[in-house]
Amino acid sequence: CGASGKLPPRSPEAAQKDAKKTQAGSRENGLIYIIECEKNLEKNDKGSDGHRKDTMPICNAVKAQGWDCEVLYYTDKDYESLMTKVSKAEGYICRVNPGPYEGVTQEKLDTFLDTLESKGVKGMSSATTMKKMGAKDALVKIKELECGLSCTAAYYDMKELAAGFPKTLATGDIRVLKQNRGSQGEGIWVCKLAAGQETKIKNGIVENDALLDLQEAVDNHKEQMKLGDFMKFCKQYLDGPGGQLVDQKFLPRIVEGEVRVFMIGDTPIELIHKKPAAGGISATMGSGAKYVKYAPNDAKFTLLMSKFKADLPKLMAALDLKGKPLPLVWTADFILGPKTADGQDTYFVGEFNCSCVGITKQLSRAMEVGMAAVKTCGGKPLAILKEQPKEPFGRIPVIGCAGGVDKEKDGHRLDTIPICNALIELGWESQPIYYTDAKEAAIRKELMACDGYICRVNPGKYEGVTQSKLDKLLNDLVAAGKVGMSSAEAMQKMGAKDALVKIAGLECGLSCTAAYYDMKELTANFPKTMAKGDIRVLKQNRGSQGEGIWICELKGQEDKIVDGVLQDDAVISLCEAYDNHREEKKLGEFMKFCEQYLVGEGGQLVDQKFLPRIVEGEVRVFMIGDKPIELIHKKPAEGGLSATMSSGAIYTKYSPTDKKYQPLMKKFMMDMPSIMDALDLKGQPLPLIWTADFIYGPKDKDGNDTYFVGEFNCSCVGIKKQLDLAVNVAQAAIQACGGSCARLLPQPVAPRGKIILLECKGGVDKEKDGHRKDSIPIANAVIEAGWSCIPMFYSDADYKKVEAAILDSAGYICRINPGSYEGVTQSKLDGLLNDMVKQGKKGMSSAESMQKMGAKDALVKIKDLECGLSCTAAYYDMKELTENFPKTMASGDTRVLKQNRGSQGEGIWVCKLAPGEQKKIVDGKCPDDTLLDLQEAYDNHQEQQTIGDFMKFCRKYIDGENGQLVDQKFLPRIVEGEVRVFMIGDKPVELIHKKPAKGGISATLSSGAKYAGHLLCRRGFALLMSKFKADLPKLMDALDLKGQPLPLVWTADFILGPKTADGQDTYFVGEFNCSCVGIKKQLDRASDVAVAAITICNDGKAPAPIFDAKEAMGDAPRGPAKLLPQPAEPKGKIILLECKGGVDKGPDGHRKDSIPIANAVIKQGWSCIPMYYTDADCEKIKAAIMDSAGYICRINPGSYEGV
Repeated sequence: CGASGKLPPRSPEAAQKDAKKTQAGSRENGLIYIIECEKNLEKNDKGSDGHRKDTMPICNAVKAQGWDCEVLYYTDKDYESLMTKVSKAEGYICRVNPGPYEGVTQEKLDTFLDTLESKGVKGMSSATTMKKMGAKDALVKIKELECGLSCTAAYYDMKELAAGFPKTLATGDIRVLKQNRGSQGEGIWVCKLAAGQETKIKNGIVENDALLDLQEAVDNHKEQMKLGDFMKFCKQYLDGPGGQLVDQKFLPRIVEGEVRVFMIGDTPIELIHKKPAAGGISATMGSGAKYVKYAPNDAKFTLLMSKFKADLPKLMAALDLKGKPLPLVWTADFILGPKTADGQDTYFVGEFNCSCVGITKQLSRAMEVGMAAVKTCGGKPLAILKEQPKEPFGRIPVIGCAGGVDKEKDGHRLDTIPICNALIELGWESQPIYYTDAKEAAIRKELMACDGYICRVNPGKYEGVTQSKLDKLLNDLVAAGKVGMSSAEAMQKMGAKDALVKIAGLECGLSCTAAYYDMKELTANFPKTMAKGDIRVLKQNRGSQGEGIWICELKGQEDKIVDGVLQDDAVISLCEAYDNHREEKKLGEFMKFCEQYLVGEGGQLVDQKFLPRIVEGEVRVFMIGDKPIELIHKKPAEGGLSATMSSGAIYTKYSPTDKKYQPLMKKFMMDMPSIMDALDLKGQPLPLIWTADFIYGPKDKDGNDTYFVGEFNCSCVGIKKQLDLAVNVAQAAIQACGGSCARLLPQPVAPRGKIILLECKGGVDKEKDGHRKDSIPIANAVIEAGWSCIPMFYSDADYKKVEAAILDSAGYICRINPGSYEGVTQSKLDGLLNDMVKQGKKGMSSAESMQKMGAKDALVKIKDLECGLSCTAAYYDMKELTENFPKTMASGDTRVLKQNRGSQGEGIWVCKLAPGEQKKIVDGKCPDDTLLDLQEAYDNHQEQQTIGDFMKFCRKYIDGENGQLVDQKFLPRIVEGEVRVFMIGDKPVELIHKKPAKGGISATLSSGAKYAGHLLCRRGFALLMSKFKADLPKLMDALDLKGQPLPLVWTADFILGPKTADGQDTYFVGEFNCSCVGIKKQLDRASDVAVAAITICNDGKAPAPIFDAKEAMGDAPRGPAKLLPQPAEPKGKIILLECKGGVDKGPDGHRKDSIPIANAVIKQGWSCIPMYYTDADCEKIKAAIMDSAGYICRINPGSYEGV
């Protein structure tokens, strides 16, 4: 309603408490003062509360960060008292607009601000900063930066003006003179020699009587003056405090407007294009300019923002402000310069503004100002919730409980808001919801309208919360079909110690594990396990620091074992993991002592064989969903067993791809799909953030380490020290909810070409955003390669619109799965796809291509290629079938008949003569009463029919659209499986061996077949791949598709044929698949698909690398790059060599480009290992290189220690 954000009066009790705290000089975080002046004598910039409109919102924002903040009014008479007070603060924010104030001398105020900064109080901003940055000669100081204009000079008196300005005018350039005072364009003059005045140039200097054409920016008026008169006129701009004139080359594109970059600290917030009125050059509102706002990452301004961001770290030093922070709220106004050689816009700063830039019309930005202020003062800003997307793909709230020791000053866990914000940035709605019993009904109703929830409630007691009620709510939501991350049931079952019993049959489980839930079970079984002679470990279900975890050992006393049971009076040695203390107790006494661990809610004890290598430490695998993020080796203190920090354990971090732990990770990842089922949590997702602590087991026969899970942790595992992982958490949450994390990138400003990506709305293959899971990643990969890629939904109603778009592009990528879509006629869509190809557009793939390649009679067309089976025929009607099939059956071969429709093996029949039926063959033909043994691939069932009845039965496969049957010799090695070659364009990407279930011939997953991926270079497939590659250039011609490209994403399924004379396997194609083959489980292949698509559209020329706009826009992680995980099955290996030390290293110890290069190699499917060379490690390095394909040397010439 226009009121300010003034805080309500403090209660007397609170004020007294604050006073005591101030007197004691103790603050939990920091203190920032906001400095204002009370009464402006020229204009009123204050609200009814006496403050600028944005002052109290900024003050409140600082307080929301957990910092103290107070507003003070400066006057000269209060100078000393204010200096004493503010000197104790971490920083000040100056909100004094230039102008006269009652009781204030500007010079004294400036001294006050600068003195505070000299005392170590962070100035936001100091008087010096505002003067130097706001002065026009700042443009001279930045002229060597990307954002500066090189031909810039400054004049501080008439002598300099008279000496310099006539020379710059003589260059023939139009010049612009800018005075240092004023803010509406007054005293900014565009100057050029009037027509015919070139004769007034002598010895590179314009004479004083030369006539100038002048235009002033304030009102765009034009006039003429002689140079001498004009310079005298300009004396007013040089006289007095701050007098100066800046002389620059005029940029004529100023008529297209300026671009104001609005900044908060080092973060660009908004871009404003200020377009002058027709015929003018002033971009002020008062001159009639039009303002249009843009996001900082708008593709239109990519080059501007990338160069400006590169300048930011150097800006304050260039302005003679080294060591001072960037202003808190400031702007940079850019003018359009000439276009680059490749047609991109250039921009140059025309002015900085930092003297009390306001956010009165953007008060929602106050929180960001508060964060920036805290950051400037050395604090750690708390995150603020971002604006929700206008059209979210779905909703995933974060559930918490108010209070508890894990909360920050804003009342949230440190990772709650970052996780919400990461979801918001991915297009999903998310906000914290705080549960209380009183609000249970309302919260239940709200959560029932969501896709899923993330629970961030740490076990503990919270005011107004009954744990059982909260647990019921979480479990009810899961029962209603909402995705729980995690449900109370999941947290309880996975976190309980008896989870170790449930996983005992997995690779990560220890087989000799039992659980006891009452004293009867404990006393009946524990004496038996102790009698076996093993050292045992008993683990209680509660506690997290090793309390109630007992190592139990029987020393001697074999006489106390009777009939395999240890007697109660046997003395056992005990050690508690909590503090590693040791004691002895009789077995009976110890079991009575353990009753405390069995009584009450969740009471249980787990009994396992003790693994003595626990003294070497545990290995914690930190997980987000099904992805390992980090490994932490937790080494107990000398002589101890506990791996907690409090017990003195040492923690060392490793990458999940570290060679040392590959045996552990390989087996754990094999277990991953089975873990939730094993824990009686079938259908529930893996926790969002969780850990598995592994204990070293005995070495195997080959001397390798073994590992077994000792504990899972999934109750609110935090990422507060790894907030950069919030995006990983959000992605895992979205995937758990069946959503897509991909958002379309901005299209390139100057694209190298255009491709349309076609889909149809609806269908079972779509995500929450309405697209196939791989559509946007493919489009983004095309965009990242410098091409425009526009996703469009086809419908008959939009036929003309889609047609026009494709005709205006190089081609289309069709991502339409065969099926029925509302508003789509298949024949009309097919006609469009085929017609576009006829008109010269690249179809990836055309309808004709998909039909001909996907049809079963493709096997007839390729029968003369290396990959084809020569004895193959096709039947298109009953006449052809009845004439020919009885003849092929009479040959004595087992045959296979394949229908053209279906994808799961239905209508694929293995046919052979029943025993004794050969005698019925007459003149090389089987009569209709010949009995056949038949097996259908779909479900591997077997039956018998006469050949006549079977042919009649097969009519259904021939009738109707695309009806046909293909007849081939049966390859009996089909029982060994098929080999699928996964292709992107003409490049094989992966081999998948599909092994049928025992006794079957179908290789579909639904029939129980097992799939295993293999590298292309695997020796057993060398002959297959060499022959198939030789066939590729002939394939499309053979299929009657001459001139059309190979499909973009496709597969060829090969069946094993008879071995060659020298024992090598042969392979023959059994089927092609090219109708919208997906990469949703291989989204890292999107870039390969993009390269293939662009190569096809470029007539075989692959795309060239381009400027990385995404990195320039700051989307890449800030700070040192992190090494990506190495490929599980690398195509090869390269060593990247460096030396430690040297001036070329970043804070991570590497050259800035080393890890990005290594990561780029890894993205190509190769392993890349960075190593540091020293003479001492020479042999080690040599061995590593000899085990690789080669090395990349990143060692700058110089002297290195130990080298």
